Amino acid sequence: LIEQDNGPLTYIKEIAYEGTGLFAQTDIEEGDIIIDYRPFKKSFYKIEWKDLRSSQYNKNWLVPVNEQYCLTNDRACKFHYMNHSREPNCRWHIKELYITAKKRIKKDQELLIDYREEYRPNRKKWPEWI
Repeated sequence: LIEQDNGPLTYIKEIAYEGTGLFAQTDIEEGDIIIDYRPFKKSFYKIEWKDLRSSQYNKNWLVPVNEQYCLTNDRACKFHYMNHSREPNCRWHIKELYITAKKRIKKDQELLIDYREEYRPNRKKWPEWI
């Protein structure tokens, strides 16, 4: 993982159905920031999609910003362990570069986002199962 912890209210845990997931280390209130990229300018840097290395793209070491740019780094971070749900308990704030709790989340509950909210230039549409 990156040397700084941009998700201090969270921990990574293995889960049976997905391999790993991100979980609440403590109760989190609606609106609380869960993952914040803004303070980590050295670990995360803005790059054009076309300039991503294949290793960064294949390992999903990126955070979509818009159709031209994403944030990336050279190691995994806690965000990469968040799983998808059509009824997520976390909300993207892509332009602001953070993720908040969409509703109250209890300690040890898995943190989920809706992948369909992220921009990916290589996808015209998401598969039906997502």
